[in-house]
Amino acid sequence: MAFYKYAQHGQRHLFDYHILRSIRLRQRLLQYFGLQFINISLSFILPVFAQDVLHASPMASG
Repeated sequence: MAFYKYAQHGQRHLFDYHILRSIRLRQRLLQYFGLQFINISLSFILPVFAQDVLHASPMASG
């Protein structure tokens, strides 16, 4: 909240938002965060799947 207020009313900007106008940069950010989301999701879903569906032990599924 303080960052937003400073960004709106401050004389110096902490972050240049004009860089987000680049389509290529937005695509790269979307790819990066998408891959991170997939990586974290799979590291949670695969052990749960192994335990529930394949009836593996927690040690084996981890």
